[in-house]
Amino acid sequence: MKSRPPPSSQAFSGLTPEGPLGIKESPASADRQDARASPPQLPEKILLIAPQPFYESRGTPIAVLMVLRALTELGIRVDLLTYPVGETIAIPGVSYLRVVNPLGFKSVPVSFSARKVFLDVLLAVKLFKLLRRSEYRFIHAVEESAFLAVALRFLHRTPILYDMASSLPEQLALKWYFRPKPILALTRFLERWLLSRVDYVVASAGLRASELVAATVPVREWVFPAPIAVPNAAAVAALRSELEIPRDAKVVLYAGTFASYQGIDQLLACVSSVASAHPSAVFLLAGAQGVDEARDVLASVASPFGFHVRVLPRQDKERMPLFFALADMLVSPRRFGNNVPLKIFEYLAAGKPIVATDIAAHSAVLNADIALLVQPDAQGLADGISRILGDTALAQRLARAARSYAEERLSWKHFLSFVDDFSQHLARDGTRTERAEQRR
Repeated sequence: MKSRPPPSSQAFSGLTPEGPLGIKESPASADRQDARASPPQLPEKILLIAPQPFYESRGTPIAVLMVLRALTELGIRVDLLTYPVGETIAIPGVSYLRVVNPLGFKSVPVSFSARKVFLDVLLAVKLFKLLRRSEYRFIHAVEESAFLAVALRFLHRTPILYDMASSLPEQLALKWYFRPKPILALTRFLERWLLSRVDYVVASAGLRASELVAATVPVREWVFPAPIAVPNAAAVAALRSELEIPRDAKVVLYAGTFASYQGIDQLLACVSSVASAHPSAVFLLAGAQGVDEARDVLASVASPFGFHVRVLPRQDKERMPLFFALADMLVSPRRFGNNVPLKIFEYLAAGKPIVATDIAAHSAVLNADIALLVQPDAQGLADGISRILGDTALAQRLARAARSYAEERLSWKHFLSFVDDFSQHLARDGTRTERAEQRR
């Protein structure tokens, strides 16, 4: 696995967490002042557990990369416990602790799989050994790794932050064998059990208060920084030529994975309607899992309208500003879900009109002032895309509002302050057990 230098911190210039939307929050500013007045007598090193391929250019690993960069910029060293696959990005202050790869996996799919379960077992074994011999300021446990950190609590008294990127029952329900009511009830119980036993929760924006009700500790929402970049015009023109997109074409861009819940089928289903009304429209979908998936997706488009669609494999994050600059609008056709996709923050920073389905995963951040929210079906998407293509004034107003939102709320400075707040809180307040003992 090759190494490369970390991206410059200047690449991010956007995001301010103003606190959770309707859920409880600790008094951050006071926490920071108290912590600086009495520095915590704990190791300036944390353990971050990422049960994903790291690094890959997809949602959770991208978020983890931002957190790692923020922590190390704050002077905190990090042991990163993660899967054996992924690119090793050299980040000063971060030590990679990869589990072994006895079966020679080359990739790990998004969401639940037997491969993921196997690697999580290996994570648990390595975590057991680490906690027996190491002391950390706190444990930052991403997604299901929080279960491992809590289950091994008999070995340590280290505060645990649960990085709740999504709701466990919602994610497991994507697989048919988790949908029977008794199994869903069990997953909901396990989620409540976990929330009642960690020391801090940082959840994806959009997760409902009902999903977090079991938490009796501070709960915050992630708001991630987004790059505000203006690529070279010649480079954008070269990309248009490379993709064989006519100069007068209006580009409708989707960026992200092609998982079923993303609604790619609904987006493709609206191509014929949009293209019939707007012959210059070209749909650009970037994010296929390799050339084969890209070919399969393109094959699903009705033959008379194939010219209006371009499907590309997942792109390097550093190249995405070119695609955003090429686009005339950005679309997120997601079918369902509550956690806000990371790309929404990037969409806002791009300063282009956004069309998104009106579901919790979008409405937690987007509203009618900064995006066009539509019904989560093919007809709703077709109507919204056509409306933007046919109304220049609306498109310009939404584009300006999106960019303004990003400039005000999505800065690296604000994100760094947010990470500092919860780091200071965890270092100062200790674990649930310690706080209970202090009260007795």
